[in-house]
Amino acid sequence: MNTVKAKDSEQPNIELEQLAAKMARNRTNIAMWDLNIVFLLFAVLVIVVIMISLDVDTLIVSPVAIIGLILVWTMGRRRGKRMFQQFFVEEFSGLQQDTDKEPTALAEPLTAREVEILRYVSQGFANKRIAHELGISVNTVKIFMRRIMTKLNASDRTGAVVIAIKNGIISIA
Repeated sequence: MNTVKAKDSEQPNIELEQLAAKMARNRTNIAMWDLNIVFLLFAVLVIVVIMISLDVDTLIVSPVAIIGLILVWTMGRRRGKRMFQQFFVEEFSGLQQDTDKEPTALAEPLTAREVEILRYVSQGFANKRIAHELGISVNTVKIFMRRIMTKLNASDRTGAVVIAIKNGIISIA
């Protein structure tokens, strides 16, 4: 009997880790190309344009451009890895704090459509993509999200997903 409890208590942590990883990945993809990397990319392009305008041989320009782009890519990748680790820790600790609270009794159960939309939200889909997948308007998705957050007493989309996982409404697969 104790092994069943241990297994049950570990399952939400795995789901929270997966959700935190998705959220961190989304944040990293948005923030990875920060000003430093964009500036370096611009500098490489300016150098290449200047070399071409001075009629420098392509045997020199090509390697300079390739080395510059590899440098930009390497810096972006390293920065992205650091950002992902930082974002993952932030997201996971925030999700754990939310799930430490007791499961809440829902005043009104979610409809099948609301659960379906919540599953898309848990996968990181934006309202526009959810609308496209379900063949409904973006405004309809927004209305569903407001209802979902009201029923789950959540302040945002992430909170709604966490509460739904905690209450067994959805699971991350």
